[in-house]
Amino acid sequence: MRILKTLGGVLSIIGVIIGMVIIVMGLGMPTRQVFTANFQIEMSDKITQESIKPQEQELPTGKRSDWNLLLVNAQHHFSDGNVELGNLNNGYQLDKRIIPYWNKLNEAAQQAGITLTMVSAFRSVATQKSLVQQNIQANINAGMSEEEATKATMSVMQEPGSSEHATGLAFDVVGTDYFNRTDSSQLLVAEFSNDISAKWLATKAPEFGFILRYPKGREDITGIDFEPWHFRFVGVEVAQFITKHNLTLEEYIDLLEKAGR
Repeated sequence: MRILKTLGGVLSIIGVIIGMVIIVMGLGMPTRQVFTANFQIEMSDKITQESIKPQEQELPTGKRSDWNLLLVNAQHHFSDGNVELGNLNNGYQLDKRIIPYWNKLNEAAQQAGITLTMVSAFRSVATQKSLVQQNIQANINAGMSEEEATKATMSVMQEPGSSEHATGLAFDVVGTDYFNRTDSSQLLVAEFSNDISAKWLATKAPEFGFILRYPKGREDITGIDFEPWHFRFVGVEVAQFITKHNLTLEEYIDLLEKAGR
């Protein structure tokens, strides 16, 4: 009997010990869960922080001073200088370095069943100044005061020196079908964006180094109304990056400057 009592006591002690171990383990589980949850939150925050600025991590090679990144707008004027021009078959001129890219874009459009018609390309600062004066005079002849005429002209034209056309790096283009069925006074309007040629250009032009320079909804940055016909050469890698991240040229250059390039 003593042996049984002794054995029973031992078993009781063992049971108590096992119970305590289970309790301790049970109490430890929430601590582990909290740690895991905190780790997941920290990782989530880290991923979010890294995804805020994907542009800075993926910036293409190149620097702010590269010729293809020349910025021309109301704050950065361009003066007539040594623009390296080349002649196109359509009678227009572009910087000769980008003509091969234009030719490839044009060929790709034809292969897709779309014929393109260029309506403007290189235009010197002097020519831009002359056109502005002609437009102002036409408005005056139509009965406007000089102030009214100037205001009306500058609402649809850029100040001489602030137009990218003077660089030879930009052009205006529309689909030939659209060109043939549209009155010249209504040719370059925002509604062109609904045409199949405009949609093709917006999607495919970056593959050949061109960006839609003045996108819709970014007027506060570019200073120019939406122009679905105006394309600007920046290089293939840069064009695809800008399009992927929905940037303007101004924003891309800002990223380069912040990166110390």
